[in-house]
Amino acid sequence: MLWGDIWTVARKELHETLFPAGKRQAGLVQALGYAGLMGLAPIMMGGGYLESWGALIFACFPILIVTSTVVDLFAGERERHTFETLLASRLPDRAILLGKLAAITVHAWGVALLSQLIAVVGINLIRIAGQGEGGLHFFPADIALSIVLLTLLTAGLAGGAGILVSLRTPTARQASQRMIVPMLLVLGIPGFLPLVLGQLVPLDVQVGFVQWASDGNEIVVVLAIAVLLLAADALVFAGALARFRRAQLILD
Repeated sequence: MLWGDIWTVARKELHETLFPAGKRQAGLVQALGYAGLMGLAPIMMGGGYLESWGALIFACFPILIVTSTVVDLFAGERERHTFETLLASRLPDRAILLGKLAAITVHAWGVALLSQLIAVVGINLIRIAGQGEGGLHFFPADIALSIVLLTLLTAGLAGGAGILVSLRTPTARQASQRMIVPMLLVLGIPGFLPLVLGQLVPLDVQVGFVQWASDGNEIVVVLAIAVLLLAADALVFAGALARFRRAQLILD
């Protein structure tokens, strides 16, 4: 029964995200636009992008997508005066939260993966046009699976953080403003973390780790990152569930 309720909420949220009322297919067009824009950067990096583990940096793409849509999950419904109806329904708290989180996660994850497919197509077209190379070039299996996994977990983390913000914010505009700082901090982690570690960790240790990781152990690093992201996802969702108090939200 719970899974059916989760599916009901998730399907409703996805439909409203892609086909908002009164705007026809504006949400779908926006999603395709995001995917196209985010696919340009890898294309500009050239064919080496497909063979490089550096492609995992683009697993942060879902954060940008979530920032523009997650604020509507609760704050937007509060503005449209549909939030009270949702809270008065028979749906359990977990179904509402998981359904909304699943919708925003799937949306961001799908757009991010579509951007990678666009990048693959673009890189292959450039190779054919410029170098006359035949055959389809794609990510190696381990890199492709790592992108799929990390993108999913990043989307879930960003979605959960967005729900925490949107849950107790009166308007979508205020929620959007409050999302800017935490999302910028998360986006800056991949760039600033190596700089910080570079100052704290001895050089010989850094060199040894890079050599170890590049000696066929990249997947171990990816799994370690995935475990950390999964733990963060669980903590954020637990925090959102703890803050979801139906009676108090109705009074707010």
